[in-house]
Amino acid sequence: MRNVRKLNWMLGGAIALALGAAMPAMVHAARDEEYDRSIETKDAPRAVVDAVEHHANGDKISELDHVRRADGFEFYRAVIRIHEHTVRDLRVATDGQIIDQHDFNDSDNYRDKEHDFDPHYHR
Repeated sequence: MRNVRKLNWMLGGAIALALGAAMPAMVHAARDEEYDRSIETKDAPRAVVDAVEHHANGDKISELDHVRRADGFEFYRAVIRIHEHTVRDLRVATDGQIIDQHDFNDSDNYRDKEHDFDPHYHR
């Protein structure tokens, strides 16, 4: 009986130790997840929405994306149609600060030009 309790105690300790060792790896994997997903303004932080709407100045917001790079760099990208043939690619930090902005002609594929102005860009 005493050996059974001792065995249960050791087994419980081993499980706790294994879970304790696995948790940082699981957290690290989630933190390193890279994505670029389209979202709606209701899903973005209020500071981001305010900054995008301010820079849109009444123009149409065509896209809003939430981007996270593998190194943990996170931002929001808004594409704003500012003229008939011109779009503005606006990068906004999670706190609403403007990271950068660039205007592109519709004939340009602005997605292919991201690396020209985004220091954290990598495919």
